[in-house]
Parts: sequence; structure tokens; C-alpha cells
Amino acid sequence: MVKKGITGKIEKFVDESVTAKNLVVSVAQKKALKELKKIAEKSSNEYPKIDNPKTIVFNRVYSVYTDSIFNEAGIAKALQLLGHNVKFYMCGGKLWNCSIVSTMKNPANKKRCKTCMDLGRQFLSIMGIPFETYQDILKDKTYEIPETREERESYAYKGINAGFHAKTATNRFYLGMKPERTKYDYDKLLGQRLLNSLASIDVAEYSYKKDKPDILYSSHGCYSEWGGFLDYFSKRNIRYVVWNYSFGNEYVFNQDELSDTFKSYIEHKKRLNKQEEKEIDNYIKKRVKGKADNEVYGFEPNTKNLEERFSFSKYDRVFTMFPNVLWDTSLAKVNLGFDSVHQWIDETIYFFKNHKKNLLLIKIHPGEKTQQNSLATSKEYILEKHELSDNILILDIDTDVSPYSLFKFIDAGIVYNGTIGLELSVSGVPAIISGLAPYYNQGFTYDVNSVEEYISLLNNPPERLDDQRKKLAKLFAYFYFIDSRVPITYVVYKNRTTITYNVDRFEDLLKKQEIKFAVDYILGNKSWKS
Repeated sequence: MVKKGITGKIEKFVDESVTAKNLVVSVAQKKALKELKKIAEKSSNEYPKIDNPKTIVFNRVYSVYTDSIFNEAGIAKALQLLGHNVKFYMCGGKLWNCSIVSTMKNPANKKRCKTCMDLGRQFLSIMGIPFETYQDILKDKTYEIPETREERESYAYKGINAGFHAKTATNRFYLGMKPERTKYDYDKLLGQRLLNSLASIDVAEYSYKKDKPDILYSSHGCYSEWGGFLDYFSKRNIRYVVWNYSFGNEYVFNQDELSDTFKSYIEHKKRLNKQEEKEIDNYIKKRVKGKADNEVYGFEPNTKNLEERFSFSKYDRVFTMFPNVLWDTSLAKVNLGFDSVHQWIDETIYFFKNHKKNLLLIKIHPGEKTQQNSLATSKEYILEKHELSDNILILDIDTDVSPYSLFKFIDAGIVYNGTIGLELSVSGVPAIISGLAPYYNQGFTYDVNSVEEYISLLNNPPERLDDQRKKLAKLFAYFYFIDSRVPITYVVYKNRTTITYNVDRFEDLLKKQEIKFAVDYILGNKSWKS
């Protein structure tokens, strides 16, 4: 939502001015640390002695002033208060640039790096959480890396595909924009991200030998700073828990394992009770109205006059395609029948250009602008590569057409691995899935493993889902949207700039239901909330 008036102008200036942003962050950090000290002064530094305590390593890397550092440190503190050993690994200035923080819209600057490092050291020291930095461990260590792009992108180091993580991190920097259209040299940036990946793998090896960890807790699990670290632990059969922000102010653990977890879940909960039915129905209704966690997209829930606008009745069949954010690294390991999401888009457009009696609506993901800040969206990719026929229409990010308003008109939804595929299924609309989605192979979607299978389904789309499949889809929706999501209530904004914990003492973290579940999940005691 765009703010108007003097407040909007000030925020726009701060957002666009590196100096102003650095100043605001520096002041906000100091206030947050003061709040943290107040909590620490009321808290105990005594931890219980327990049998078989676990050692949990947190590869936090950066501590830019956002709620992420609070989220991870809060869980670490809870584990510590229960008698377990925790250890954080932070950058400390060793890395060449930061995959998450540093993008074309937000290039790295020395002042910001310094405030990030200062916050991490002070924050963890106040909380009494042990940590080491990449800089302290690696010191002046240097690396020799290949000269060519191809070698860098496939470079293996200590058995880990470091080049893959460097490539995905580099792609993220451009936010969908073609590198040759920018002032930033791809090969130089790729080299820096590869160096980060090598450093991460070395620190993982150091931790593995020194800490003898039982569990790795990490955000992302990809990009230069996290991907290699996680792969190193995974190859040695160390349990890992990867958390990602989910819908709204929530996170989810090990999203890439949800499909397998559901197989156990369905044995535990074969059907929903009346209260659970009501809960998921109300949640879905809110999403349809754009009043749930998708409110950020700002669409109108009930778009009118769609038949007049699109003339559905003159076509034999109507399909809607829902592309992902193309540069999102979550797509890097989900390919099934296609080599990439780009090939999927291309094959789809080729098909409909040759089948003009069918209508294809391409609904551009609203998150391209509202959340991911893409500099070039899937629309730009499509229009640059394809000359579209009249039966192929693009619904851009700013369209007033809600995706849910289209459900009753379309014969099938075409999805790579987005959440919309689950929502289609709950509504009874056949969802043709081409990538590894969390709900893949659960019995209510039509999953393809080859281009030939895909084309066959486009030629002969399935019928609407029967009641049994819709019930199964709704059960998964409950598992996915409600029983696997962890709300974050223990971290709050005291005012517009001051982040703090919603507790008087650190011991109070253990009273929070989401902390209890997080601890149980990390320790392997529980995989869902109910």
C-alpha cells in the first residue's frame, strides 16, 4: 500500500537514500538493543543440566536489522533455557557481499555492513548466545576460482556443488533483470558469490569437526551462504531444519518435505472434524476475499463482468496459467517434466498459439511487485520472446481480476508449483502441475513428468474434481495453511522502527505456543501442531 502525504514522501526518501537509510537503521538498532538489555537484566543466566542435550548450530550469517535475527535468536534462547547447546555462525565481514541483503535495488555499502556486524555481535552477547564469525575462523584465507562462467557455475568444492548456489545467488541479485541491461557485471558478481559459497562450506566443515552438531537450523537453505553449509551437513546425515517466511507473519519448517510429511499426517488425521472444517473454510473464504495473508496483493475479491470482458463462451476451453516469480530460487530444484519454468512457459504458449479455439489467460504473480520487487517480471519474459495470438491474454500485476474470480470459468488451472494449485483443487478445478509442489503426488492434482504428458492434458483436460478428491485437497489445505504454519507472536514492533521480544524475561519465551512447537519440531519430536 502506497502511503500518501508527508509520511509517504519521507519514507520514499529514506528508502531511496543510502545515507538516510543507514542513519535510520543505526538509530533503530541502538533503541532495539536497549530494549533487549532490559529483558536480559530481568532474565536468568542459569540453564538446567539435562540428559543427552542436543547441539544445535545456527548458520545465521547476517544480522541486518530485521525481525529475522530476533526470530532465530528467540528460538535459540528457548533451546538454551531447556538445557541444549546452541551456537551461531555470523559473517563478521569475511563475505564479499550478501546474497539476501545485496540486490540491484539495494547494493551493498560499507556502512550497512558495519551496522550489520555491530548488531550481530552486540545482540548475541546480550542474549548470552555463543557465536563465532566467518572472519575469525577463516581470517586471511583466500581461494582460487575458475576463470570461465561455465566452470564457476558448476564448480564443486569438497563434494558440494558450490557453483550451483553461487549461480542462484547471482540470479537473485538481478531480480529478473537481464544482467547485460545493467551496470553490474555478471561474471564478477558470480565470482564473489562463489567465494562466499566456498567460505560457507569451510565454516560448515569447521563447525562439524568442532561443535559435533546434532542439528542445523538455517534460513533459506540455498544461495551462497546457506546452500553449501546445509549440503555439507546433509551429506553427513546431520538433521537440518530450514525455516522460511510463509503467509503473513508466520514461518514454515522444511517446506520441501511437506509432501512426504503429509503421508504420515493423513494416517494421523484421516478426516477433519467439524471445528477443523469450519476453520479451514473460514480461512479459505478470507483468502478469496483478499483479507487473509494475501491481503498484500490488493485485489478485488469479486471481479464482475468477466464473461463480457473475455468472451469465455466463444472458446472450446478456457485455461488460466499462474507463473511463479521466475528468479525465485525455490524453483531451482523443483523441475520434473521440464528443464526449467521458462521452458514450461514456452511450451504452453506454443501449444495455445496452435490451438486458437482455446483461451489462455496468463495471470502474472502479484508478488513480483508487492513482495519480491522484481525488476523484470514473467510478463517481460513472455513479451520479449513470444508474439502472442489473440487467444492468449496476459493479466498483469495491477489487474483488477482476482484469480479466484476466474475459477468458475476455467476448465483447468496450469501451475508450476505455486500455492494456487492447492486452492484450485479445493475449489474442484483440475490443477495441472509441472513442478514439485508441496502438494505434489497427493492424489488431487494432475502431475506431469514429461512435456508429452503435459501436452496430452492440455489436449484433454480432466473433469472437475469429485467430492473425494476435493475432501483430500481440503485436508491438505488444513495441514498446509494451519497445522504446519508457525505464527510469530514473540517478536513485535514496539513502534514503527523498534523491534523487540514480546516478553518481560527470556524465560517467558517458553510459554509461547509457537516456541513450544518450534522446539519440538527442531528436536524431531513433532512434525505438525495438532
